[in-house]
Amino acid sequence: CRPRRPAPGHRLQGAARHRAQAGARRTGRGPAVAVLRAAARLAACLRRSARRERGVCQPRRHDGSARGRSRGRARAAAAGTRRRAAGAAAARSAAHRRRCAAAGDRRGDGLRELRNARAVPARLLVGRGRRAAGGAGVSAPAGVPVAEYLCNGVAVDGEEFVRRACAPASSCVVEACAGSGKTWLLVARIVRLLLAGAQPGEILAITFTRKAAQEMRERLLRELALLATAPDEAVAAALHARGLTAAQAQSQIGAARDLYERVATARVPLTIETFHGWFWQLIGRAPLGAGVPMAPTLAEGTARLLDDAWQQFFAALEDPANARERADWLDLLRTIGEPAARALLKAFVDKRAEWWSFAGADANGAIERACAPLHAEIDSLCAGEADPIAALRSPATLDAVAELIDVWQRVATPGKILAEAIERARDWLARTDAAPDADLQAAAAILLTLDDSPRKLLLPEAIAKKVPAAAAARYAQAHEALLARIGRLRAIAEESSALRLNEAGLRCGVLLLACYQQRKAQSQALDFTDLEWHARTLLADPDHAAYMQARLDARYRHLLLDEFQDTNALQWQVLLGWLAAYDGADGRPTVFVVGDPKQSIYRFRRADPRVFDAARELLERDYGAVHLQTNVTRRSGRAIVDALNRALTGAFPRYLPHTTRAAAHGAFVLLPLATAPDEAAAGGRSEWRDVLTTPRARGEADAHAREGEQIAAALAHWVAATTVIEEDGRARPARWSDAMVLVPRRTHLGPIEAALRNAGIPFVSDRRGGLLATLEADDLIALLEFLITPNADLKLAQVLRSPLFGASDDDLIALARAPGGSWWARLQAMSEAPTALARARQLLAWWHDLAGVLPVHDLLDRIYFEGDLRRRYAAATPAATATQVQANLDAFIELALAIDAGRYPSLARFIDELRALKQAPGEESPDEGIAGGDDAVRVMTIHGAKGLEAEIVVLADAHRAEPRESSGVLLAWPPREHRPQHFSLFTAAAGRGQARAAWFEAEEAQRALEAWNLLYVAATRARQVLIVSGAAGRNDPGETAYSRLAVAAELAAAAPAMPGAVAPRGESARYVDDFLPEPLATGERRADAADSAEASEAVRLGAAWHAALAAEAPPDARTLALRFGLSLERAHEAVAAAARVRGAAPLRRFFEARGADEIEMIAADGALLRADRIVELDDALWVLDYKWRVLASERAGYEAQVRRYASVLAEIRPDKPVRAALIDAQGALIEVAVGEPGA
Repeated sequence: CRPRRPAPGHRLQGAARHRAQAGARRTGRGPAVAVLRAAARLAACLRRSARRERGVCQPRRHDGSARGRSRGRARAAAAGTRRRAAGAAAARSAAHRRRCAAAGDRRGDGLRELRNARAVPARLLVGRGRRAAGGAGVSAPAGVPVAEYLCNGVAVDGEEFVRRACAPASSCVVEACAGSGKTWLLVARIVRLLLAGAQPGEILAITFTRKAAQEMRERLLRELALLATAPDEAVAAALHARGLTAAQAQSQIGAARDLYERVATARVPLTIETFHGWFWQLIGRAPLGAGVPMAPTLAEGTARLLDDAWQQFFAALEDPANARERADWLDLLRTIGEPAARALLKAFVDKRAEWWSFAGADANGAIERACAPLHAEIDSLCAGEADPIAALRSPATLDAVAELIDVWQRVATPGKILAEAIERARDWLARTDAAPDADLQAAAAILLTLDDSPRKLLLPEAIAKKVPAAAAARYAQAHEALLARIGRLRAIAEESSALRLNEAGLRCGVLLLACYQQRKAQSQALDFTDLEWHARTLLADPDHAAYMQARLDARYRHLLLDEFQDTNALQWQVLLGWLAAYDGADGRPTVFVVGDPKQSIYRFRRADPRVFDAARELLERDYGAVHLQTNVTRRSGRAIVDALNRALTGAFPRYLPHTTRAAAHGAFVLLPLATAPDEAAAGGRSEWRDVLTTPRARGEADAHAREGEQIAAALAHWVAATTVIEEDGRARPARWSDAMVLVPRRTHLGPIEAALRNAGIPFVSDRRGGLLATLEADDLIALLEFLITPNADLKLAQVLRSPLFGASDDDLIALARAPGGSWWARLQAMSEAPTALARARQLLAWWHDLAGVLPVHDLLDRIYFEGDLRRRYAAATPAATATQVQANLDAFIELALAIDAGRYPSLARFIDELRALKQAPGEESPDEGIAGGDDAVRVMTIHGAKGLEAEIVVLADAHRAEPRESSGVLLAWPPREHRPQHFSLFTAAAGRGQARAAWFEAEEAQRALEAWNLLYVAATRARQVLIVSGAAGRNDPGETAYSRLAVAAELAAAAPAMPGAVAPRGESARYVDDFLPEPLATGERRADAADSAEASEAVRLGAAWHAALAAEAPPDARTLALRFGLSLERAHEAVAAAARVRGAAPLRRFFEARGADEIEMIAADGALLRADRIVELDDALWVLDYKWRVLASERAGYEAQVRRYASVLAEIRPDKPVRAALIDAQGALIEVAVGEPGA
C-alpha cells in the first residue's frame, strides 16, 4: 500500500476543492461547474502570488475610475483571505507530506520550487488523474505531477514556450514528444528570423530525408503565402501564435506581407537541405588538395560496387605482398566459415567512417589498439604461464580427474549418469593426442552440460549423499579444482579466439576496404558515408573550414536542425567543425535544435540519441541556448495517452507522462494473443499428406494467420465505428485509408496481408526492395533472358506459361514431344501450333530481332504494347491484387530508366544488373510499385511509418523478441569524444569474453532502449484508435512490446467479437475466398470455357473489333494482327467493322458524347460485370454491348446480359434513366427494354 502522494499545489488546490464542493451544494449546479470556477480562481491566485513574491503585484484595473480601483482592492482582500485559507490547508497537510517524504516521495515540494522561480498557471499542472481546468483533453496518470512546458527545467506556459523557441536572437534546444508540432515550431522560427531582418541566404535548415525537406519547403511557402494574402486580423493572429505580443504582431503586419516576395526573389536562396545534401554542397566547394575527387558522382546503391570490390580482394590475396592477409582469410574460413566471414567484413566496411576515425593514418597501430584489451585480459588470466591451454594436463588436473573417478566408483548404485561420467573421464585420461582446444572441450564435458551448466547429479552435495564423509570431502575439493581450472582455461581460450578473430578480421577488412575505395575511385563515385567523411575531414582542418565558409555565397547566420535524435556521431563531428570555424562569440550563428530522443529508431544507420544530449550541453554552455521541453501532444486521443502513461511511466527510461490536446477520446484495444490450432483437441497430429496430389486444407493456419484474422475483424469494426473530424471541423465516417497496420519486421507480413485480402479489406503494402521477387517481374526477367539466350528452355517455358501468352499444360506437353533440339527450335518448326503457341512464336521472333537493336526501355515498351501485357495480367490476377500487379509492371519498366540513368550498353548488362539488385539488401533493391488506390489500409514497417499518422493504427506482430546480433562491429564512441574509444569485431563462434564486457553491456543497453523507442513511435502514430496484437509462439519471447502495453490492459476497450477468426459473416458480407475455386492437385486441370473461347478465331476477331472501337484513332491493322493472333486480312476486317459502326448515323452520337469503354461493375451478388461502353447523353445513360453478329437463337441471352448491366448501373446512378442496346458489326442498333431498378 503506497502512501497517497500530494498533488502539486496541494495546499491551495485542497482549499479550492472544499470551496467548490460547498458552492456546489449551495447552488445546486453540480460539482463540475463549481470545480472549474474554483480552479479558475486558483489560477488567478497563483499568478498574483508569484507576482507579489517578485514585488510586481498590483491590483488589476479595468479602467482609471475609483470604481475600478475599489474593485482591485476588493480582489486583493479576497486574495488575502484565500491565502490564509491556503495556509490553513498547508498546515493540515504537513503531517501527510512528512509521511510521503519518509516513503521516498518528495514530489509535493515541487510547487514550492516552481513558485520560487516563476508563476505556474494551474492548467499547467495535473495531479491524481484529474483534468486540469481550462485544458481540454488533458490526461495524466494518477499521482504523477506533470509540467506541460519546461524552460531550463522551470515550468512555463505554452505562450512563453513558443516565444522562447521562436526568439530569433537566441539559440534553443527543443525536446518535444510525438505529435507536439516540432516541424510547425521550426517553420515558425524561420518566419520569425525573416521578420527580424535575416536574409534568406543566411538561413540553413537541415533535416534527414528529402521528403521531409520538401515538406518543410512547402509548409514554409504556404505560411508565407498566407501572411501575404490573408486579412490583417488573420495575419496578426498568426504572428501572435508565433511568439509576438499583440502589439508587436500589429506592427509587423506589413513586414510579414513582404516575406513571400523576399524569399522568392532572394539572390541567395534560403537553404533547406538534408545532411547529405549539405555535405554534397561542401564537397562541391572543396579546395584542391583536400583529398576530394574531382567532379564525383553520387552512388546511392553500393551493393554492386562492393561485389566488384570482393573480386579485387580475392585477386589481391594472390599477391605475395599480401601473404599475411591471405593467411588471415584462410584462418577466418576455418574458424567461422565463408558466409560468416563475408558478413563480418561487410559489417566492417559499413562502419568504415568509424574505423577511419578510430585509426587515423595508422591502420596497423589501430589494429593493435583494438586488440589491446584482449591482450591485457589474456595476460591477466595466464598469470605468467606461457601456454596454459597446452598445459591442461598438469599433474594437479590429472590427479583431480582421477579422484573424481575413484569417488564415483565408490557409489553403490551409480546409475546411467555416473556411468557415463566415468566413461568420459577415463576416455579423457587415455586420450593424449587431441588438439588443445578439443582436449579442453572434452575435459569440460566431464562436469558440464552442452549449455555450460554443471551437471546436477555430479555436484558435491549430490555425491555426498552416496559416499562416506571423507570421500565426499575429497570429491568436493577435486570437483572445485577441476571446474576452476577449466573455467580459467576456457576464459583464456575465448579471449584468444576473439583476439585471433580481430587480428585476422581487421587486417582483411582493411584490405577489402582499400579495394572498395579503389573501385569507387575508378568510377569517380562517392557514397553517403564518403560524403560524411570528406565533410568531416574538410571541417576538422581550421584552414579548410574557413576557406569553405568563405566560398559560400553568404555565411550562414542561423542554423536549424530538425529530427536531431537521428544524428550519428560523425555528423555531429562535422557540425562541431563547422561551428568552430566561426570567429568568436560575436560571429557565432544562432542554433535551433529540435527532436525527441524517444523517437530515435535508426541504430542500423548509426544514429545515436546520446548525440542529442551532447549537443544540448554544448549549446547551453557555449551558445547560451535555452532548453525547452514539452510532453503535450495534439495527435493522440486521451485513451491512447492514458494507456501509454500507465504502461511506460517508470519503465521507459526517457518517458515522462504525456498530456493531450486532442479533442477525441479515442480507444486503446489489446487483442488477445493469437494461437495456432490445438492439435491435441483435434485428436492429435494430422495425417501426412502428399503435397503433389492433396491440396492443403483451408482450415490449416498458424498463429500469425490467426492474428491476421483478428486484425481484419478489428479493422472492420473500428473503421465502421470511427468518425473523423477534418481540419475545417466537418465530420465524416472513417475510411480504409484512415487505418494503418505497422509491423516491426516484414517476417510475418504475408499472413497478415492474406487475412486482409481474404476479408475483402483493400490495402497497400510497403514492400521495400520486393519488386524483383514478384511473379510478374520474374516473368519479365525470364522473357528478357530468353531473348538473349533463345536456347534457355526453362526460361521459354516460364514465358509461355505466364499470363503474357497463357499457354496451357497441354500446349507445353505438345511442345516437349515435338521433334527438334531446343524448345525454341521446336516452336519455330511446329506446323500446326496451338493458338497460344502460334501467337508466342510470332511475337517472340519479332522481339528477338529487336533485342539487339533497341534500348532496354524501348524494347520493354514494345513488349508491353504489342503483347497487350497489362490487360492480360489484369485478366489473370484476382481483383484484390490486380492494382498492385499493375503498379509493379509500371515500376519494372521504370527500372530501365531509373537505374544508372538507363546507361546500359546491352540487354545482357541490364539483366546482370537486375541479378545484382535481386541479391542486394532490401534498402537498395527496387521497391514494389505504389498501387493507385485512394481508399486502402496502409501496411508498412514501424521504421517506414516514422513521421506519419493515422486515425486507426494496428501494432501487429508485437509479441516477438528482437534477435540478438550474432556478429558485427563493437563500437564505443561517446558523443562527447572526437573519435571512438574502441573498435573491434565479434561473432557468436569466437565468443565475447570479459575484456570487452563493459562495452557489450553498453551496446545492449542502447539496443534495449531502441526497442522502447520503437514501441513509442508505433503507438504515437495513432490519433483515435490504437490496436495491439501479437501471436503466441512455442517459446516465451520474454519482454515484448505486447507485454509492455499489456500493463495497461485494464484501460483497453472491448475488442470486437472474434470467435477464433474473423467476425461472423452475414448474408450481405462477401469475401474473396467465397469466389475462389477449390484448389487442385499439381498437374490437374480445371475445365474452363475461356480456354476454348481463347482458341476460337471468331472470339479473337471480336476482341480486335472491340479494341478498334475503343481506340481514339483508327488502329493499325498489323498491330491488331500481332496483338490478337489474327491474319492481316481478318485484322483489316475488324478495322473496317469499327469504322462502319462509328460512321453509322444512328450510332454517331454514342461516340461523340462523353463515354467510357470496358467499364467494370460489381453486382449485389458479387459478380464482376464488364460493359463494352457506357455513354451519358442529356436524356439518359446508355449501356452498349458489342456483338459481331446477333442471331435469333442468341438474342434472348444477349438481351438478358445487357439488361443486367443496365439494372446494376441504375442502382449506381438512380438520378438518370438508363437505356440499353446491342450493336452489331454491320452498324445495327438493337434497343433492349429495361425494367425498373431492382426488378
